[in-house]
Amino acid sequence: MADELVASGAVADGPAVARLVFVDALRGVAAVAVMLFHLGGHRLAQVMWRQIPVIGWGVRWGELGVQVFFVISGFVIAYSVRHRRVDRQFTRTFLWRRALRLEPPYLVAIVAVLISNEISRGWFATPDVPTVTWGQVAAHVIYAQRLFGYGDLYPVFWTLTHEVQFYLIFILVVGLGQAFSARESNAALLQQPSSASAETYTSREMLLGMSPAWVISTFAVPAVLSGSGAFQANGLCLDTWYLFALGLLSYGVVFARVPWQLWAAVACGIVVFNWDTEQVEPAHKLMGIATSLSLIVAGRLGQLPRWGNWRPLQFFGAISYSLYLVHGIVGWRVLSVGERITGQQPLGAWLWFMLALTTATLAAWCLHVCVERPFMRRRSDRSVG
Repeated sequence: MADELVASGAVADGPAVARLVFVDALRGVAAVAVMLFHLGGHRLAQVMWRQIPVIGWGVRWGELGVQVFFVISGFVIAYSVRHRRVDRQFTRTFLWRRALRLEPPYLVAIVAVLISNEISRGWFATPDVPTVTWGQVAAHVIYAQRLFGYGDLYPVFWTLTHEVQFYLIFILVVGLGQAFSARESNAALLQQPSSASAETYTSREMLLGMSPAWVISTFAVPAVLSGSGAFQANGLCLDTWYLFALGLLSYGVVFARVPWQLWAAVACGIVVFNWDTEQVEPAHKLMGIATSLSLIVAGRLGQLPRWGNWRPLQFFGAISYSLYLVHGIVGWRVLSVGERITGQQPLGAWLWFMLALTTATLAAWCLHVCVERPFMRRRSDRSVG
């Protein structure tokens, strides 16, 4: 009976909203912030920051867009699994849909990096272009380059390895959690009168068909340990797990039975415990918590479909994944060409920086329209579950 309740959606998670407009807006802000951070590190951009230091100071904080993306991932993935029983069939479909979402633009970005490296080596005679092996490329394709001891072909690619690992761990933990919670509920139902209803089962749930004890032991406590820097393993998502967990718990506070006090306890634990501040920087923690809190506030106020509904934000939110992948590949080359043509003249620096932002955005839009969006449509044709 408990299994049927999970499969039919009689779990505690609340009603869906039409579209997560606020989430798309956060994606747009994060993507632009990361683009400004990376392009702002170019030598030509430093000419601008010497003129207006406060802008350069602000751009340097753009790296925190990565933490925003990780929290959003936890929130959205939990939202996509709501009312679902995680069994073998669902897991296969879930992973297939994730592959269609991530892999095609990612493969294009890998090819773009390889071509860009050859152009730099051949046309510009750049001395520090790294040598790439086929093994390194193959490891990137399966998001395992760091696990095999390879460096990243491009700096942002490491985040995708963490993203994929989170999906795998998440689907495993939720599937096991639902199974154990169902067993516990079946045992409880045997002790109840025959008139016991579905509420007997759902009252024992906290999140996605999982019991409170399971959620606390697999998400809440590991989040605090991860945020403290206690976990250190190169190539694994252990040091960013707390960000995904914050997103998941935010979803739980808004749509499920997760009490806000549990979220607050986890957030406080992440801030207070500092096992290794070099492993997890305080600014990363605070940005993760702030993003998570903003999702809770927007959700509890019913503003997820409304806040951030500004066309430029929604545009950048729509192309955020493609922009994240190619902004440096394209924009950095534009700045390098500009530096060769005009040198480090201040006016030229500003003009080339604007051109780099525009070109990177245009390239991302083309990637989104020609590659990402068609595969997203194919993904939607195959329903989850």
